[in-house]
Amino acid sequence: MTDADDQPTTPPVPPVPPLPPVPPTGTSPYRPAEQPDESPATPPASAPDAGTPAVPTPPVYPAAPGFPAAPPAYSPAPPGSVPPPPSPGQSYAGQPYGTAQPVPPRGLALASMITGIAGLVLVFTGISFLPGVAAVVLGHIAQRKQPYARPFWLTGIITGYVGVAIGIVTIAFIAIVFFASIANSNSYNDYS
Repeated sequence: MTDADDQPTTPPVPPVPPLPPVPPTGTSPYRPAEQPDESPATPPASAPDAGTPAVPTPPVYPAAPGFPAAPPAYSPAPPGSVPPPPSPGQSYAGQPYGTAQPVPPRGLALASMITGIAGLVLVFTGISFLPGVAAVVLGHIAQRKQPYARPFWLTGIITGYVGVAIGIVTIAFIAIVFFASIANSNSYNDYS
């Protein structure tokens, strides 16, 4: 065996195509060649000072055919200037364009939430059952008609069911105490 057999063979590398020529300085890469350059003439470069490093200018490449021209360079507003107020259909920077959208109605969902919370506040008065039922009914109606107001009708449904449950327990407790006191008073009268 020879050493040539042990060496791996590599495929040949294709030749690299030459780079496109760089246009001469003073012409714009974003304008077709037939238009004259309207940029002001650049003054001849003077020798840099001994303490100032020379800043190289970036190369300018021509625009690819079929692509739009580059946008103009950004020029910031001078300091201390105030932007003009926006015209109709426009807005200040950072705000979306157009007019504000109207807020959709959510009265049923709000009514459901308010009556559900009122039912929880009135828990120990024995009447939390009524606002709780109203909150549940209004919440389920709002769930169908106003799905975008989910936090409101969901709060109303939850607090309504809790108010109904506590109201039923409270009414049952009051009824048991009432009937127990009536039965106790009747047994007291039997001994006299």
